[in-house]
Amino acid sequence: MGLLLNDLINANLRKRDDPETNRRVAEADFVTSALQLVARLRPLHVPVFWVRVARRQDRADMPGNSVDSPSAWHTSTSPIVEGSYEASFLEEVDIAPEDQVIVKTRIDPFIGTDLDLQLRARGVTTLAVGGYATNVGVESCVRTAHDLGYDVVVLRDCCWNIRTEAHEASLRHNIPLFARVLTSSELLTLLV
Repeated sequence: MGLLLNDLINANLRKRDDPETNRRVAEADFVTSALQLVARLRPLHVPVFWVRVARRQDRADMPGNSVDSPSAWHTSTSPIVEGSYEASFLEEVDIAPEDQVIVKTRIDPFIGTDLDLQLRARGVTTLAVGGYATNVGVESCVRTAHDLGYDVVVLRDCCWNIRTEAHEASLRHNIPLFARVLTSSELLTLLV
């Protein structure tokens, strides 16, 4: 088994100019749950994969697809640039030497990265997934992992979206088509 945590970065969860979002993230407590799970899995030698987005300043590596409901991801004039505060992991994220960091330029961490290669090199056949945003990055990852033949578990208490209804709809309707949905405690019970 491997653990993948998606986009626990400042751009999503620790905004410089949005105290209301920061308050809601803190109240959701999913970051704490995810980090506690990492601490519980490391002694079991479960590989941890930290995924974050980083793009070019000139946006040349961003898709220009037409969409009906553009998000800030599509419309932002300031992409999340490598080396910036926005592209950095949250301060409390502690990346161990044995962990793997995957930098993506797309929503799905499998697209344009060596994530599949890194998972297979470590013998991972079951992937537990959490992070931000449940209905976007997490769900995209889960769909691809499923199609690549991985058994997938989505950790209900370790993922989140500021849009609560999108988070819940994804966990209730979409993700169960591609994965099991468990809490981190339920996952740990299965492992020990």
